[in-house]
Amino acid sequence: MLWERLKSWFAKKPPAAPLGDHMKFGEWGEQIAADFLRQQGHLILERRYRVSSLKGEIDLITRDPRDRNCLVFVEVKTRRSRDFAPAEFAVHSGKRRAIIRMSKSYAQRFRRNIPRRFDVISVYPAITVEGEPLVEHFPNAFREKPRWRFRNRWGR
Repeated sequence: MLWERLKSWFAKKPPAAPLGDHMKFGEWGEQIAADFLRQQGHLILERRYRVSSLKGEIDLITRDPRDRNCLVFVEVKTRRSRDFAPAEFAVHSGKRRAIIRMSKSYAQRFRRNIPRRFDVISVYPAITVEGEPLVEHFPNAFREKPRWRFRNRWGR
């Protein structure tokens, strides 16, 4: 088992994406994800949406005409390989809370109740046989949880 792990470390890896540092690599993944969503029929509304008073960033905001024209808030995770853990596992509870908070801020612009959806897209460079990046789309990856209301024993 140890021998297999050592062999895997020194085995030839697929060529990395032609980018310098990790920020450019992430931007490359966001571009691949945006192209993928356009092919699926989404309309890209915003890229790298930030609110100065809130912490965090939403990678892509799109409108999906196939799903009641809802707003789709997309978190893109780009990784060089799946060896350690799948990229979608990096969207932890703190990141989900930040995305939900910023999505509320964005939706308030429209002053009406628009359905929202939260997706995650994982991008891996040159894993497929054709040399194309592998894109995995997880629609409705998480949901906004309703606030708990206190109810007494009579249900009021």
